[in-house]
Amino acid sequence: MPKPGKGADRRGFGNLNIGNDTSASDHPGSNLYSVRTMVNSLSHLADGLVKSLAKIDADRVTPAVLESCFAAVEQRVAKLPEFEISLRLFRYGIRYLISGKESGFVELIQPERRILRQALGLPEES
Repeated sequence: MPKPGKGADRRGFGNLNIGNDTSASDHPGSNLYSVRTMVNSLSHLADGLVKSLAKIDADRVTPAVLESCFAAVEQRVAKLPEFEISLRLFRYGIRYLISGKESGFVELIQPERRILRQALGLPEES
């Protein structure tokens, strides 16, 4: 896997492991260990954001509540690169929960649509 600054993707979605080599600086308490732990934790939170869509009962909340939920999340994580993809998927998931229409998914690339459909518990595209 590429090292940071050499093409590593740090936007989140999936368990991120920056580099596979270990060195003396990879032990707990070192700066590199702290960075790796933080980025990995943010990736887990980003994953959880998308997975949380399945737990939202859209019949029990208003569209305004869903929109304010998205706005609050966006305000907190918009500048974190680990959330870039997850926030995009969360946005489209909230839109789907409000409208009930999958037509908005056409703006997503196929892997994003597949992930979002899984997160929402929708059947596979045909």
